[in-house]
Amino acid sequence: WAQPSTAGYYDMISRKATAESNFLSLDGSWRVSNALKLSANAGMSAGKGQTLSQDVLEEHINTTSASYGLNGTGTAPSFSFASPNLGADWIFGAQNVIVHDKE
Repeated sequence: WAQPSTAGYYDMISRKATAESNFLSLDGSWRVSNALKLSANAGMSAGKGQTLSQDVLEEHINTTSASYGLNGTGTAPSFSFASPNLGADWIFGAQNVIVHDKE
């Protein structure tokens, strides 16, 4: 009999999050004469990302065999596991994470 081994991983991530970004861009030029042109540009950006909560689970899939089939360019591949057993690798969740970014 074949010994089961890890054939794949299943990740499930659920995030309740928001993001916002703002920017200002100024570009200008002034032709002083036919031979002289002055140009300038300036800008700034600011962003905020907030994850209110997230739930994450990863499970490994142990099995003695797995198979897949390619179904052409218009359809996703199919796959299957023989008698899969699931085992949790890790689970975590970070709550109320806020990140500010300015440039």
